[in-house]
Amino acid sequence: MKKKLIAILLIATLLLPAWCEQKSRAASAPELNLYFLNNEAHCSASVRGSGRIVVQMELWHGNTVVFSWNSSGNKTVCLNETCDVIPGYTYTLKLNGTIGGVAFQEYSVTRTNYEMNK
Repeated sequence: MKKKLIAILLIATLLLPAWCEQKSRAASAPELNLYFLNNEAHCSASVRGSGRIVVQMELWHGNTVVFSWNSSGNKTVCLNETCDVIPGYTYTLKLNGTIGGVAFQEYSVTRTNYEMNK
């Protein structure tokens, strides 16, 4: 009985670091940012993970998609885009996609463009 317990503890000790590493990779959330400068929306996203990554980033005004960008790659995908926007309007930047063929939760950020033409 004592040998079985020692064997189980030894196996758990060997497997725990690999399991924790896999969990931390899966738990890393995509980064998403939206800001305005001189009536331009600056939209960026960064997604990290194992396997093939496919992402779509969309800028919305209300129920309308204003702009959309796609990218894919392995381990890391970064998008950094700009587009013209209207002062005083509120926009939502949305990010969705897959990591290793598994869809991740949609992320979004909403901001209002307070920039005015000078």
